[in-house]
Amino acid sequence: MSKAGEQPGEGRYTCVTCGHVVFLKSDGDALAVCPHCGSGRYAP
Repeated sequence: MSKAGEQPGEGRYTCVTCGHVVFLKSDGDALAVCPHCGSGRYAP
């Protein structure tokens, strides 16, 4: 599981609370809090 603020690498991440999908385009991008529910926990 990845958390907001981490840089888990390029790819697709799904909010474990609401299911919103976030795409990171580079390894240097950090996950932000979910724009839909405010959660900070993501599954790859």
